[in-house]
Amino acid sequence: MPRLAHILTKDELDEFDYPPILKQESKALCFILNNQVKTKINQLRTATSKVGFVLQYGYFKACKG
Repeated sequence: MPRLAHILTKDELDEFDYPPILKQESKALCFILNNQVKTKINQLRTATSKVGFVLQYGYFKACKG
């Protein structure tokens, strides 16, 4: 990640490298998919894209980003 080191601050790099550790209750809340999100997932073609989308969705929901 040399490029990121030129863009992000040290604190931002640490936050990027160490995602939040979620408890079971938090995981359940972060990965609840509403109808709008489900529609978006169904528009994706591959299983890999769908899984990647869900993981990113949960991550950003957990980070409130």
